[in-house]
Amino acid sequence: VVEGMRELRVNNENQSIYLTGVVRPEDISSGNMVLSSAVAQMSVRVQGKGVVSQPIKPGWLYKILNGILPF
Repeated sequence: VVEGMRELRVNNENQSIYLTGVVRPEDISSGNMVLSSAVAQMSVRVQGKGVVSQPIKPGWLYKILNGILPF
């Protein structure tokens, strides 16, 4: 089983990319590297922290107008 994580900064947001999978010992090179095509049962998860990942909440004016004109 292999696991890896990389942090990136995109659009002023920190993103973490997590990868897990299963690799056969013969697919591991002498430099301790594995081709992505040799990873079985691969799982990739991306998490973001920052302005882009925060939910957008409607303002008070929108709430009032939506109550009056609900279409």
